[in-house]
Amino acid sequence: MKYTTYLFDFDYTLADSSRGIVICFRNVLERHGHTGISDEAIKRTIGKTLEDSFSILSGITTPETLAEYKKEYVKEADTYMTVNTFFFPETVTVLKTLKSQGAQIGIISTKFRFRIREMVDQHFPKDFFDIIIGGEDVKQAKPDPQGIKKALRRLHRRKSETLYIGDSTVDAETAQAAKVDFVGVLNGMTTREELMVYPHRQILDNLSLLPLIHKFTPYEPDKHFPEKFFYSSCFPPKIVAFYKLLHQKQIRGKHEIKENPTCCVCKNCGNTFQGNYCPHCGQNRHTPRFTIRNAFQNILSGFFNIDHGFSRNLIELLYRPGYMIRDYLKGKRVHYYKPFQTLFVLAALYIMGVQLIDPAAIKLSEKEMEEEPTIASLMDDIKYQQEQTSDSCTKYYLGQSITYADSAQWAQTHSLSESIQAQIDAKSSNQDPNELKKEISKQIKKELKQKIKSKKRRD
Repeated sequence: MKYTTYLFDFDYTLADSSRGIVICFRNVLERHGHTGISDEAIKRTIGKTLEDSFSILSGITTPETLAEYKKEYVKEADTYMTVNTFFFPETVTVLKTLKSQGAQIGIISTKFRFRIREMVDQHFPKDFFDIIIGGEDVKQAKPDPQGIKKALRRLHRRKSETLYIGDSTVDAETAQAAKVDFVGVLNGMTTREELMVYPHRQILDNLSLLPLIHKFTPYEPDKHFPEKFFYSSCFPPKIVAFYKLLHQKQIRGKHEIKENPTCCVCKNCGNTFQGNYCPHCGQNRHTPRFTIRNAFQNILSGFFNIDHGFSRNLIELLYRPGYMIRDYLKGKRVHYYKPFQTLFVLAALYIMGVQLIDPAAIKLSEKEMEEEPTIASLMDDIKYQQEQTSDSCTKYYLGQSITYADSAQWAQTHSLSESIQAQIDAKSSNQDPNELKKEISKQIKKELKQKIKSKKRRD
């Protein structure tokens, strides 16, 4: 017997929004003087209400202060949340598989419903989810079962037919309180051992095998449906392996370097200090000797460091250029490459790319600029203009221009006819050069007039 209703948590279950959450929490907390809070500490509060999360991170318990922090968080989320939220690679495939089997699908989350809508509407039809319940739709947040019970009432489903899927102990407690079956996924910060404490049907590394779980049939993935079969049918193995490595790095966050308590003399300004960076000039105490290897590492970090380098500028320009420009004008410039340096690097990359793709393109354009237009090219331009115009008067004058250009081309290629050349050869020995030039000029003019008349007769 299969489940007929699947209710999902959102963060760390269907999607990874940890980067946006960390940015929003950090901006609010640092604005009020709460510094030194690690990314891991912030990520461990995902799934709780905003008030509880701020209370855990800051130690504040005053409801008014927590409400003010919540308002500031919502404003920050309008800027950073949706652009920093990504579905896990198996999410879309699994949900569409469940939907094709006739199951009803819903989302129960402490995140605001409109924020969830912003994300799911980019990947699914508008009526794909049968119900979405956000934090504003319930009076009591998880682990209170109010959200699950409300969804079951609206969908007219029984608890015995429902499976709730989440990533945290809060989700496990919610399913236990609602008396529905629970499946845990290890996409987030909660470990398998922590989820094993609560009643569960299964604990999965991700959602890939969820469509294979039945209510009463024993689940043996290695015997019946190997996990690698489901992966290989949906994604190339290299892509899945790369994403897993990237996701693990995102979950772990940045490696926090412990401060060095010993005294050190700054090589830049000579100040004596304790810690990893000089408080006067900001230089790192671990300044290595400049070598070829060190120079190569600096070049690579400048281009490919997502937090402080050129790559971050490209990503921000593609996905959120307005926000990036606004942040830069407001003074938030540590994470961005300088604009004129970005312009010069892009220009250099463009020239290098053109040289690699078509090395003759730049040389050809320079050659075309150096070459002077010929009579033949001018005649082609005039003929094209004559074909394009519909005015009879314009066509007539363009036709006259073609006649003159044709005569000039003939005169250029046949500067002297055979008869004129014979006269020159006969007279060149005993005639004054100036008179010879005048006579030749008259002969050329006469021959040109005859050619123009014959051209007009043909036309």
